[in-house]
Amino acid sequence: IYSNLGATATMIGDPPNILIGNMLAEYVTFNAFLLNLAPGVLLSAPAVFWFLLWYYGDFFEGDLDVDIEKLEKMYPITDRALLIKCGTVLGCVMVSFFLNPLTHLDPAWIAIMGAVWLLVAFDMHHCHEA
Repeated sequence: IYSNLGATATMIGDPPNILIGNMLAEYVTFNAFLLNLAPGVLLSAPAVFWFLLWYYGDFFEGDLDVDIEKLEKMYPITDRALLIKCGTVLGCVMVSFFLNPLTHLDPAWIAIMGAVWLLVAFDMHHCHEA
């Protein structure tokens, strides 16, 4: 629910926002879109939290028993270098979104360039293993 709520605030968060952002690209930047929608999202977040707490209240009662060591063994990071490279690309894409007023690049193009960068720059054996 919070991923949908957060996606509502950004121009690239969900398909309707992408369409709206592209149609109004000459009038609204990525940052302006975020600044206009963020207040509504921030105001609705506490209400969503309290609703979830009320609806799933029984699930949250008691102690949460999590074995971090077991989870790390079950789901290890197998390629730390790839994780760092993907994180770098993600960081560059996010910075590019916020630099939209300076670069005047369409957010959809920024996202596509990030995806192409990942496909071209990194070893393809990772795709075959997945």
